[in-house]
Amino acid sequence: MSFHKQFDYFDPLKGSIPHWPFYEAGPIATRARSLLYGRKNNEIRQLAEDASFLIEAFFDQEREDAIQMLKDRERFDLLDMDEDGHVRGFSDDAGNEFDIATPDNTDEVEALREAISSGFDSATELQNVKPYEYFAALALWLVGDFIKAMDFVFDVSQGTLVKRTGRDHDAADVARMGSGLIYAMEAVCYGEGLRDSQRSQDKYEERIQKIQAKHEEVSEKDREQVRLEVKKQIEEESKARRVQQAKENNRLRHQENNDVKKLVLDAWEKDPSKFASAEKAADHFAEALEVNGTPRSHRTVVDWIRARAKEKGIRLR
Repeated sequence: MSFHKQFDYFDPLKGSIPHWPFYEAGPIATRARSLLYGRKNNEIRQLAEDASFLIEAFFDQEREDAIQMLKDRERFDLLDMDEDGHVRGFSDDAGNEFDIATPDNTDEVEALREAISSGFDSATELQNVKPYEYFAALALWLVGDFIKAMDFVFDVSQGTLVKRTGRDHDAADVARMGSGLIYAMEAVCYGEGLRDSQRSQDKYEERIQKIQAKHEEVSEKDREQVRLEVKKQIEEESKARRVQQAKENNRLRHQENNDVKKLVLDAWEKDPSKFASAEKAADHFAEALEVNGTPRSHRTVVDWIRARAKEKGIRLR
C-alpha cells in the first residue's frame, strides 16, 4: 500500500500505539523514530511521500522495461492491447514467466530497496536526506496502517471509514495487521543496516582525511588500523543502542502492564462489595482481560486487588 493519509490517523513522532493485538508495534515505531532523530513531523511526511514516489517510479520502470522486453522477443501473446493495437500492459502469465516485479508480487520494502539501489533521484526538497530515513518513514506509515485498521472499519453502505465501536476485529483483520507489521519490522531492520554502514563509512573517511591533513602518506597498514578502530567503535555504539532499546522495550512493557492494572483496579474500586472475595473478583477480571486480548494470570489479578485493598483500607471478605 502506498503512502496516503496514514499520518492523518497516526502522529509519526508522538502518536501512541495500542498494545493489543501486537505488542511489537510499539518497539517498531520506537526504532523507526530513532532513525529519524531530529526530523519534524512535516519532514517525515515529505520523506514518506518521496519514498512512495520512488516505489511507484520503480514499478513504472519495471512495467516499461517488461513491455519493451516482450516486444523485442515478439511475445505479443503476453501483451495486453486495446482495439487500436496500443499496448496497455502485460498479462499475468508474462509476470509469472519472466519474473516481472509488480505491486501484486513485490512488497513495498523490496520495491524501495530496488528503487534506491537503482539510483532513482529523490524528489524531496529536504536537505541531507539519508537512504535509511526513507525506510524509517515507510515503517512508520505501515504502523499507521495498523493504527487505522485498529480504529476504523470500512462501511460498505456509507462507502467510507467509520470509527469502530469496540474490538470487533475478525481473524482476517488481525492477519492483515500482523502482515503489515512484519514488513514494517523489515523496513526498520534494513534501515538500521544502512545507517550503521553509513556511519562506518563516514567515520573511516573522516579518520583518513585527518591523516592526510597532516601531509602524511596513508599506507595500507594505516587503512587497516583505521578500519579496525572504526569497527570497534561502531560495535560499541551498536551495543549501547541495543541496551537503550532494551530499556525502552521494558518501559513499554511496564506501561502496558500498568495500563491493564489501572483498568482492573479502577473497575474494582467502583464497587468492591460486588465480589465476595479477591479471588472471585479476580475470576471476573481475569476472564474479561482474556476476552480483551490482554490476559493476566488469576494470581496476578488477586495480588493487584489485595494490594489496593490494603492501600485503601478496604476490608476483603
